[in-house]
Amino acid sequence: VFSFRIPTSYSEGWNLFDIAKFGALLEELLINRQDVKSKMSKENVLNNNETDREAVDVLESCV
Repeated sequence: VFSFRIPTSYSEGWNLFDIAKFGALLEELLINRQDVKSKMSKENVLNNNETDREAVDVLESCV
């Protein structure tokens, strides 16, 4: 998909460096996004467990 040629001038070398830096930043962003999504799903599970406990408490108090 991507094709790169060896930089022949100083400015082309810096452009290649910018592409590599962009790739590293993009990778870090995607990893952080994955971490945030997993934390949010863990919080969701905890919140659902608390809601379930409250519902059980309400049902037990009605009986």
